[in-house]
Amino acid sequence: MTQAVRIGSRRCPGEFESAGRDIGVVAFADGLDGAAGAAGNRAVVQVLHRYGLGTLCVGLAALDEALAWLGPQTGPAGTRVGVLAACEGAAEALRLAAVRPARIAAVVSCNGRVDPDGEHLALVHAPTLLIAGDTDDPLLALQRAVMRALRCEKRLEVVPGATPWLDQPVALDAVAQLAGAWFARHLRNGWR
Repeated sequence: MTQAVRIGSRRCPGEFESAGRDIGVVAFADGLDGAAGAAGNRAVVQVLHRYGLGTLCVGLAALDEALAWLGPQTGPAGTRVGVLAACEGAAEALRLAAVRPARIAAVVSCNGRVDPDGEHLALVHAPTLLIAGDTDDPLLALQRAVMRALRCEKRLEVVPGATPWLDQPVALDAVAQLAGAWFARHLRNGWR
């Protein structure tokens, strides 16, 4: 079931979709309007649903508000929430994980443009998976620097032959499978 995101009286760009009996919910943030309809987004969302994860596709600008909205929508108390974000959105996801640790239980960053010197990285407690393509050496070096700055459980997965946008079908499938497995593990079993 797909549901529009409403915060108070205003409609936020984005949509919430349950996978049925959700083991957790993944907020899938993009820099655009939060629609799951884009082919790449839809493919990732479908894989996340196969892992038993509900999805909240939302524009990056509304991510913090949408995470607050999500709490009452997910049914049972304690439903765990993860955030999947790419490029510049990954920096915001990690910032929110640092300042809202009770709200975000796991993070997946795809080719994140994250400042490895950001003080908030040491405050992230949520298990964090970094995914990068291997065709952009400076971006891969940035992911390794972010790995060193994080103090939480973390892992870096490199997708062979993937461009910096991870937008080829094979790369998208790899991202979806890696993210689905990471969230299924950490949203089901907890991280404390």
